[in-house]
Amino acid sequence: MNAPILITVYDRLESLNKCIKSIIRCPESLSSTLYIASDAPYKPEDTEKVSMIRDYIRSIKGFQKVVLLDSKVNIGSYNNLHSNMKYILNIHDNVIFIEDDNVVNDNFLSFMNGSLAAYKNDGKIKFVCSYLFPDCAPKSKHDIFLWSGFSPWGFATWRESWKEINFDNDSLYEKNHSIKNALKLWFIDPSSLGVLMEDIQGKVKATDVRICYNLILLSGYSVFPKRCVSVNRGHDGNGEHKSNNDIYIKQKLSAINPIIQSNLTVEKRIAIYMFFHRLNLKNIYHLIKFLIIDVKARVLAR
Repeated sequence: MNAPILITVYDRLESLNKCIKSIIRCPESLSSTLYIASDAPYKPEDTEKVSMIRDYIRSIKGFQKVVLLDSKVNIGSYNNLHSNMKYILNIHDNVIFIEDDNVVNDNFLSFMNGSLAAYKNDGKIKFVCSYLFPDCAPKSKHDIFLWSGFSPWGFATWRESWKEINFDNDSLYEKNHSIKNALKLWFIDPSSLGVLMEDIQGKVKATDVRICYNLILLSGYSVFPKRCVSVNRGHDGNGEHKSNNDIYIKQKLSAINPIIQSNLTVEKRIAIYMFFHRLNLKNIYHLIKFLIIDVKARVLAR
């Protein structure tokens, strides 16, 4: 039985349409239930856009079932994801999540469903991710590998794995704070430490960084393909975070159909690729700033 698919959306109709069209090209879509969580307007001027989104969702064909989860009040992207993940995982054993600005290849559902079935009893595997950052593909003879990182741009998980993740940033960071854990996070992805500090300060709600931090604490892993089966097309300046980055806009979507195998290995080289790909002066600054703040806090606590 195929896992249900969840997409969260606000007001980007064109992006959602491209996402849906790409998923429909997967043969498994016809036997899959699609949930689309539509958040309510944040501003009055967004009402028409949200209404058009919901009308479009009601017209979608190509799936076994399409379920519109329409919020009556605006809850924001973080709560739109988490409340509906909880809802779906109360009904189903697993779920596949894809952002509304992601595009997938024809083998996306095959890879995600196959991995969910193959690794459901492997306690160290918590997530299946479909996206890999540009220029970070490991030179491996296998199509898939394990890594202690995480990508939100297409992922799947199981009910029990999701329950293991502590998303409360106060208890997550305060009870488990250490320079060792922060350095581990920085070496997984140098850009994440700056987001971590903003998350601790309450400036953002960073699901991906919280998951990465949990994976460190749990000694857990995510399954990744060595080439992307999904890409993010939302870095055009129109998304929630208004980013505009040609690296992601121009990233090619591979046609890979990853062969799922047992006895997966931890790809240590990916850590090196990721580290140098994401390393820059800004991320070094965040590391130094974090260490200074930590030292000051320890001195004042004496």
